[in-house]
Amino acid sequence: MSASRADADDEIVGGHELRKLATSAPGDLAMYVCAYEAALDGEGNARSRVWRERLVRAGGGFRWRGVVHEYLAPPAGTTRRARLVDPAVLRWIHREPLGRPSQRRNIELLLREKERLEAAGAPVDRNILRYLGLENLWYGSFAEAVPYLSAWREAAGAQWSDERLAATNALATCLRMTGGVEAAIALGLEAFEARPDWAETAVGLMESYRTLARWEDTLAWAERAAGLEVPVSDIPVEPPKLTILPHLRAAEASLELGRSRRASRAFVAAVEATPASEALASLRAEYEQLLAAGDTRRALICVNRAAGHYDSELTAFVRGLRSEAQARVGSSDQERPTTHAKRPYSSRVSSSRS
Repeated sequence: MSASRADADDEIVGGHELRKLATSAPGDLAMYVCAYEAALDGEGNARSRVWRERLVRAGGGFRWRGVVHEYLAPPAGTTRRARLVDPAVLRWIHREPLGRPSQRRNIELLLREKERLEAAGAPVDRNILRYLGLENLWYGSFAEAVPYLSAWREAAGAQWSDERLAATNALATCLRMTGGVEAAIALGLEAFEARPDWAETAVGLMESYRTLARWEDTLAWAERAAGLEVPVSDIPVEPPKLTILPHLRAAEASLELGRSRRASRAFVAAVEATPASEALASLRAEYEQLLAAGDTRRALICVNRAAGHYDSELTAFVRGLRSEAQARVGSSDQERPTTHAKRPYSSRVSSSRS
């Protein structure tokens, strides 16, 4: 096996296992696939996890592909046998902090490559469409992300692969964030009917119904999402969003429906899902005090504060506002127009968190 891939800001947890894995690899095994965790929050928890090739066989014909988020690909038309490694044994942690400034550069590189391919009359790789959509979504440019995500969804094919699910859910997120909630729900229901195992779809439907203040539906989808496993996939997923946020949304919906006991059970479940989070445990204690005092309104605000920590859509929304503010500061002679269509979401934020 060849040496593993690691960037300067990567930490290999369990790196001492690499030599053992390499020397014990069967002759027909081409690669080991390991969990790669990134986007650490203030408590050091990974917001994103993807399974990626980290240790590959020398001479296997693998080549690096892509202009950003490069990946190892086998020769065209071939497949290679792989084996997953338990994250408790070996995993990668990318320690570049949230709020990194490189994303705009990524978008520029992707657009440049897209224009180069189009000028040459060559097809645009679907990974370019994928990352143009996801990078814009990450920056809160929801309207700008829609055409790229739509094109990526089409390029992913008609079968409901993990990739098509990811494209569909990202597109639904952007539609929801720009006021197209009913369209987001339609996409989510279509995807969930095809693949009811994909937790992200249930979470997306939960968020869409929450946006409409349809609390019974929000609660139903929150509980369904909480019962699903985090996917093991080469498509990035967000474990905290899939395992903790559903419990907190269930608590919120239960409070809105006047079911305080059910809300308390849901908040406890959120804390149990992340026992290392002192911040969440503290908010839960504050919530119980407020509830005992009969202050349901402030208890609801407390639940929303807790949920906000795991709400990546809200984080992207705020990130976009900050990016716009920085752009205005950097442009002293002319006013830059706002390109983020986010007003529908901001009005929902004010109504649910005030």
